[in-house]
Amino acid sequence: MRVADLAQILVQMVTQGVIYALLAMGIAIVYRTSRVLNFAHGELMVVGVFVFYVLDTNPIRPLPYPVAAAVAIGVTIAIGMVLHLVAVESASWVTAAIIIVLVTAALAGRSGPAVWILGAPAAAVAAWALRRTSVRGLGGSLGWILGTIAFAVVLQEGLVALIGSSEDQQLIPGLFSSFGTIRLGSVVIAGEYVATAACAIVVVIGLDVIESRTRFGRAMKAVAANKEASALMGIDVRRVVYGAFALAAASAVVAGLLVTPLTFAKPTSGPTFTIIALTAALLGGIDSVRGAALGGLVLGALEIGLGRLLDEISRLGGEGAVPLLSLRNAIVMSLLIALLVLRPQGLFGGRAVEKV
Repeated sequence: MRVADLAQILVQMVTQGVIYALLAMGIAIVYRTSRVLNFAHGELMVVGVFVFYVLDTNPIRPLPYPVAAAVAIGVTIAIGMVLHLVAVESASWVTAAIIIVLVTAALAGRSGPAVWILGAPAAAVAAWALRRTSVRGLGGSLGWILGTIAFAVVLQEGLVALIGSSEDQQLIPGLFSSFGTIRLGSVVIAGEYVATAACAIVVVIGLDVIESRTRFGRAMKAVAANKEASALMGIDVRRVVYGAFALAAASAVVAGLLVTPLTFAKPTSGPTFTIIALTAALLGGIDSVRGAALGGLVLGALEIGLGRLLDEISRLGGEGAVPLLSLRNAIVMSLLIALLVLRPQGLFGGRAVEKV
C-alpha cells in the first residue's frame, strides 16, 4: 500500500471516528441525566438533515447554508423535547399502546399524509392528558423503550410519506464540498475530509466543555449522580433533562450535516445511525460522555481500517475470492459483543452499565 493511500485512509478513519464520537456523545448525555437509551437518536439526525435539505435546495427560495442549518437544528431540538414529553416523561403502557396504534395506522396508510397531520398531534395530546391525570399504567423501563422505538417509527414513516419512497437517496450539500485537495509532497488528501474532521473535532470539544465546564454541565452531573438530592439543592431536574435531550438532538443534526455530504441520506437510514451511536457509546462507556466519544473514535477508525484491510485481502485472493468487505460489519459487531461480555462497562467506563 502506498504512503498516499495510507494517509487518505488515516484521514477517513479520523473523520468517521469523530462523527461517530459526536453521535455517541448525544446518547451518553441523555443516558447520564435521564437513564434513558434514546432509540430515536438516529431518526432525529435524519429528520434534521432532511429539513436542512428542503430549506437549502428548494427552488422557490433556498436559504443560505448557515440559516438552513440553524433552522434544522431548532426544529430537531423541538422534536427532541416532544420525544421526551411523549415517549419518556409520560411513558406508560397506555401511552405506548396509543402510539403503537397510531404507528400501525400510519404503516397501513403509508401513502396518506393525513395520518401524520392528525396522528402526531393526537399522540402528543393523549400523552399530555395521561401525564396530567397521573395515569401511568405499569410504566417502568419498558414504557420508555416502547415509546422511543415507536416515536422513531413515527419519524421514519413520516419522512417516507412526505418524501415519497423509502429508497430515495439524496446527496446533502456540504459546507466543505467545494474544498479541493491538499498536497504534502507526494501525498494527496481530500480537503473535504480534513475540513469535516476538523469541524467535528471542534464540535466534540465544545460538547465536552459544555458538559464539564459550564453551569448546565455541572447540573447535568448532579442530576446524573442523584436526582432527589439535586432537587433538594434547588436544581430544576425536569429542565435539566429537557436540556439534555435538546443538546443531544442538536449534536445529532450537526453529525448528520457532517456525515451525509460524504455519503447519501435516506429516510430509512435512522436505525443504522441509532445502532452506530448506541454501539459506540456502549463501547466507550455509556455513563461517561468522554468515554462515549472515545468509543466513537475507536468504532469509526475500526470500521474504515478493517474495511480497507479486508478489501486488500480480497484483492490478493483474485477474482474467485470471497468478498470479505461484506463481512466487515459482522466482524466489527462480533468483536464488540465479545468486548462487552468481558467488560460490560465499556473500554473507558468506570463501572458496569445499569440494567434497565
